[in-house]
Amino acid sequence: MHEIIWTRSVADWEKDKKLFADKSSVHHYPCIQQEELCDIPTATSVKNMIITSKFTVNCLQHHKNWWEIFCHPDVKVWCFGQEVSKKINEFRTPSLVPHCKNGKDLAKHLIEQLPLDSKIAFCGVDKPAFNIVEAFQKKGFQQIEHIALYKNSNPIQSKLRLQPEKKYKIAFASPSAVRHFFSINLPNTNLIELHCIGETTKKSVPTEYSIQISEEQSIESLVISTQKD
Repeated sequence: MHEIIWTRSVADWEKDKKLFADKSSVHHYPCIQQEELCDIPTATSVKNMIITSKFTVNCLQHHKNWWEIFCHPDVKVWCFGQEVSKKINEFRTPSLVPHCKNGKDLAKHLIEQLPLDSKIAFCGVDKPAFNIVEAFQKKGFQQIEHIALYKNSNPIQSKLRLQPEKKYKIAFASPSAVRHFFSINLPNTNLIELHCIGETTKKSVPTEYSIQISEEQSIESLVISTQKD
């Protein structure tokens, strides 16, 4: 029987823990803290928005002009993954690209689909795992801007204490959480098994560790992954 270490933020924990049938085996060790940024550029007349996280939608609601663009029926809001799609769908219909599994996939798809003169805003974290704006610019897109709405900070105060007689599954939902965890923890490889959402998160993990990737890019799928023997 494995103990599960869940590394998502404090803000996500109340909802996340309801997904576990046996909560007694789950320990919350937050490795990420999302902090909204205040200095946001003035909204422009974009026709396409790229959103890769649920927290981005929360942040947009605090910026009236950008929220109006997000809600405008003539603006396409592009995303990947069921988690982000469901969040956007609370307010409007998203343009979900089902086969895309990360920001790199989504950028590649849109670069092939959108005309070069498209007006695009990538809205999200200040330092994304994949530089979407740069990818577009390298292909000749000149009217794309990065709207940094939040940053991922490191909330870890102390090392994770693992008991040598137990086995652990540690779940990560983002590359930032992985980096923050391993900035202070270097657990024995015999004690742990890592579970990640997607290849981008997996690539942030030190190569000596065993890694399982969830079947889908969703928190529900990540929970299911930790339940398997």
